[in-house]
Amino acid sequence: MRSGDVVANRYRLDSEIGAGLFTRVFLANDLQLARHVAVKIFLLPESERLTEAIGQAAAFHHSGALTILDRGVDEHPYLVTEYCPGGTLGEEIAAMGPLGSERVAGVAIDACAVLGSAHDCGLLHRGLKPSNILFDSSDRLKIADFGLSLGSDDVTLAPGSLPAYTAPEQAAGETLTPATDLFALGVILAEAVSGGRVVARSSGIAVMGHGTYRPNREFICDGSLRDTIERATRLDPAERFQCADDMAASIRGLHPPPRAISRPTSALQSVGGSDPTPAAAVGLLERPADDEITSGFAWPSEKPASQVVPSEDATDVEDVWDEVFEPPVVADEPKPRRHRKWPLILVLLLLIAGGVTFVVPNYTKRAPDLLGLTLDGARTQSEALGIRSDVVATVPSGVYAKGTVVGQSPPPNGRLGFRSPVRLTLSSGPPPVAVPSVKGSSIQQATRALQGVGLVPVVVGAAHSGEDPGQVLSQDPAETVAESGSSVLLTISSGPEPAILPDLAGKAAKDAESELLGLRVQVTQEQENSDTVKAGSVISTVPASGATVRSGHPVKLVVSKGPRTIPVPDVRGSRVTDATAKLQALGFTVKLVQIVGQDRVVSQDPPPGSSAKKGQTITLTTGS
Repeated sequence: MRSGDVVANRYRLDSEIGAGLFTRVFLANDLQLARHVAVKIFLLPESERLTEAIGQAAAFHHSGALTILDRGVDEHPYLVTEYCPGGTLGEEIAAMGPLGSERVAGVAIDACAVLGSAHDCGLLHRGLKPSNILFDSSDRLKIADFGLSLGSDDVTLAPGSLPAYTAPEQAAGETLTPATDLFALGVILAEAVSGGRVVARSSGIAVMGHGTYRPNREFICDGSLRDTIERATRLDPAERFQCADDMAASIRGLHPPPRAISRPTSALQSVGGSDPTPAAAVGLLERPADDEITSGFAWPSEKPASQVVPSEDATDVEDVWDEVFEPPVVADEPKPRRHRKWPLILVLLLLIAGGVTFVVPNYTKRAPDLLGLTLDGARTQSEALGIRSDVVATVPSGVYAKGTVVGQSPPPNGRLGFRSPVRLTLSSGPPPVAVPSVKGSSIQQATRALQGVGLVPVVVGAAHSGEDPGQVLSQDPAETVAESGSSVLLTISSGPEPAILPDLAGKAAKDAESELLGLRVQVTQEQENSDTVKAGSVISTVPASGATVRSGHPVKLVVSKGPRTIPVPDVRGSRVTDATAKLQALGFTVKLVQIVGQDRVVSQDPPPGSSAKKGQTITLTTGS
């Protein structure tokens, strides 16, 4: 599958917006309902397990779960869901680095509400990661990929799950519980507050020692969030939160909204004030004296969150599966740390003395909707917003005109990284179509065949040939590919060249008709009496011999049916003179056989009532 393809004759794939080990996700256009949707293509054969999993997911309804709109198989199994233009949590972390405690807590509470509802239905996600936590156009959270979730009795690793987010019991093939999903959510929250991966890609499943998940990067967050992450990521499932509601309550109870600050930068801004806010409330973590004993976290040094260097990969690039089976890396025991606060204090004093307030950038630009615009229009609109746009590819499109934007990354309203451009995919026009061969077809058949694939038939000429008039003699182009909407030039037959009608008079009607059919004219016959042409022979033609006739022209043969016959009247009993006069008036010749002294006709030949040709002799006999 690639951009420009149409799935199930309905969903046109506009641009690829995500990829996994077994899946590819496209921003697509629903051609029936004219709306944007997301189409996930599974690079796996259709199976009973996949069908059952998607069926269970479709039966789960929650405002925070991505809605499944359609499913099917078109070369590969596919799933159609609603499209979330707000992007993913993974994209937000990659673009903005560490997120504020308030933002992370809000995401956590919303995610717990969705997961809790699914767990109540006996449905585990089993593959939660930052890329399947999405946001719609109103920044409402949506969790995707419940289509890969099965019941709690299934302990198989979910296709597409990342080792970094996989609980130890899931990797070991043990029974899964809601605590398994909450482990993954705890790792995700740690990434959100730290700005990147908290488990090295090379470490595989994080087995950390001392019964607690130990991340390999430092981060700063609110105290309640710290405690929630610590408990959610314990190695022993029994020591974690047992339900999502408890995890959400932990954040709500220890993270009062009035004191919440969305960004760690506020801690730096408050230094110069007269009433500084306590560090835990503004995002700087007070390290407890007994942290080496009570916690497995690597506590952060005293530095602002803006200085935490993001991991080289905070996006949804899936770890190779071989990493799942690498030997676990056990973190070293935390060593006592010397507190060197004087450099930070010196820097802060200098900032205060100079009246300078340092603010961590809060880059929250979103990609504009450039779909359907020309390249110039897209650049004008993006430049007006201070955003650069780059063309990265062109693809054929049967919907978008040539030169217009058919796809973009990030998608409309998606989050943009700092100084990141919007990458545009332009339409190269309608996709090429195969030109069917129409040679030998009638012009009507050729027109239907060409228009049926989006081509335009154009008759450019006609030529005399032995083919029927209107039959296609040649086409250009022939049996190749051409742009949709382009013309195919046709030459058609006008039939044989005009012919001179021969003189057929006196020929047998059968022979004359065969000769005319050789000229490809339409032959009809008409019969007439003729005293000079024997029956069955041609008297004349219409038009007359010597006329020019074209193929298909009508020609009539006038065929003789012999002389016209006349009924013989009954003249018996008539006087000879009267009978003779009557027969001669009808054109007959009279022969008389007369008995002397008799003047009355007593017999005649042919007899009365018979028919005789004009000029035929009628014999009359007299008597008494």
